[in-house]
Order: sequence, then structure tokens, then C-alpha cells
Amino acid sequence: MEEELEIAAFNLEPEIASLLVEASDEAEVLLLPESLGDGRVQYREHLQSAKKELARLGVPADFVGAPDDRRFRSEYSASDIALQLVLGIASNASWASIQGTGTYVRDLANRLGARLILLKIVRFERADGLVVEGLEFRGPATAVSAQILRELFDGNAPSE
Repeated sequence: MEEELEIAAFNLEPEIASLLVEASDEAEVLLLPESLGDGRVQYREHLQSAKKELARLGVPADFVGAPDDRRFRSEYSASDIALQLVLGIASNASWASIQGTGTYVRDLANRLGARLILLKIVRFERADGLVVEGLEFRGPATAVSAQILRELFDGNAPSE
């Protein structure tokens, strides 16, 4: 039986939310850590090259936390989710950056062979004025990447 796409609300941990204050003003997409431990931000190992990969797609992106405070872990708790990504998207994010982010999510899932992915959007303000906070997508990679482009970011598509 194929997994269905689930969309739910979530609350960002206050410790991680506090890192957003120090985040780069130039980034349109922020890669947020999965957790904090020993004063360090913890990312999954497969995200080490995310900033460069997103830049190649034309997406100004950055990690939160000082570079010396970042740790990329290869061990995970038991879970059927191979790809987990937490993003904060600036209100000035361009349509190209939104498309690039969707492409990155889909391509990374394919490269990792991730059957299921979990994508959390911390905050996003659409061009039509709708503010979305704490939205979580869980499901097959193709469904999640299509859904974030079609539903969540549709208000940012360039006018024809």
C-alpha cells in the first residue's frame, strides 16, 4: 500500500527559533537543524552540501548557527523517513528560489532513495499576503515536492 501525503501543523522548538534572529539576511531559504545538542546545531549528514546545491539551482540559502557550531550526523533514530528537512523561507523569496527548493527536495530524495520524506516549513509569507507558519509535509518524495510547489507556494507564481 502506497503512503499518502499528510499535512499537519507543528511548533518549532524555542531554542531553534531563537537561531533565526541571527540568520543571514541574504538567504531566501534557511536550513534549520533537526535538533540542538551540547550547544551545537545538529543536521543530518546528507545536508552538508545543501547550501552549495541550492546555490547551483539559483537559491540563496544558508544554515543557521555559526559554522563551528554545526554538526552533521550520520546516525539516526529508528525511522522510515530517510530525508528530513526543516526550512525557513524569507518573505522576499523569489519564484525561482521556490522552484529551486522544490527541485532540490525532489532530487535529494531521489539521490538518497528516500521512499518517505518529512519537510517542515517554519514560516513563509506568500506574495498574496497569506502567512504560513509551522506546516509539515510527510509522504512520498514526489508528492511532497509537488505539493509544496502547487499548494503552498502557488500565490508566488509570477503573474502572466
